[in-house]
Amino acid sequence: MISIKEMQKRVARKPERLDIKSCLRESNSMARGGDALSSINYLMISIFGILKIRDLTKPEKKVFHDDIYKVLGNIDLMPSVIEATQGEGSLITLLEQQGLRELFSKLQATVKVIKNLEKQALQLKAKEKVEKIKAALAGISKELGKGNVAAAKSKADRLLESNSNKKTALLEQVIEIFAEKQSLKGWWHYLQKRYNPESCTLEEARKCANQIAKIRSLDDPENAKNWYRNGLDFRLKIWELTLQEDSSDTDAVVEACYNLAICVYYMQDRVKGMAPRVFGRELIEKGLEFAPTSSHLKKMGKSFGVKG
Repeated sequence: MISIKEMQKRVARKPERLDIKSCLRESNSMARGGDALSSINYLMISIFGILKIRDLTKPEKKVFHDDIYKVLGNIDLMPSVIEATQGEGSLITLLEQQGLRELFSKLQATVKVIKNLEKQALQLKAKEKVEKIKAALAGISKELGKGNVAAAKSKADRLLESNSNKKTALLEQVIEIFAEKQSLKGWWHYLQKRYNPESCTLEEARKCANQIAKIRSLDDPENAKNWYRNGLDFRLKIWELTLQEDSSDTDAVVEACYNLAICVYYMQDRVKGMAPRVFGRELIEKGLEFAPTSSHLKKMGKSFGVKG
């Protein structure tokens, strides 16, 4: 199948009978398939070609006209065309009464109306979808307000699954709702879905670590006791990226080193294959290379056995 744009160029340059036949065939095929705009566009190209060829014989004109009638028979029945031509009669009648030129003009106008109707339909659909999303987010908040965490997560999962193209933005809103309602389990669950400490940026890692630091005070002992572990991966990423991207900023290095050291201090598991105390000592020593006069790092270093 030759594209509409390519066929337009060919017919505008030098219309050939075979091109016109191809356009009429494609137009009929598109009409049967329910694609009103493509069908009309191919039909308009064929009409333009017929009007431009001066040496068409009467038998040829009759064949082309018969083919146009067949196409119009299908186009006239399409819902979008019926809506666009309400109260104006059929396209076949227009062809019979006023000829190809008037039909061509009417098809041009019909295309504009159909495009406008489709635009309005898309806008309405988008508005309805926004309202559904707002209602779903409100439903999640309501369930959390009643203490129904499982029901809230179920609604959140359905919302994310049905709006995969907006998943990132919706995850941000879901995370915010769970944080506002102080549902630590749900908040942490969706934060992990949104951000991967292995691949996040320095800004994203800082954002997550700061959120984890704020939420540690929530009254949920079972999970709050793990906030240092939860924040460790992001603090490690902050330290790594700060040295790569922001090492000239002494304050940023001290902050990244100090905050990671706090997490490591409360850790019982090994960190990067090392005992927490060993990792912490090497961490502080590295930080002091960038900020040798930092009182914060020197004080923290004593907890890990850093001399001096």
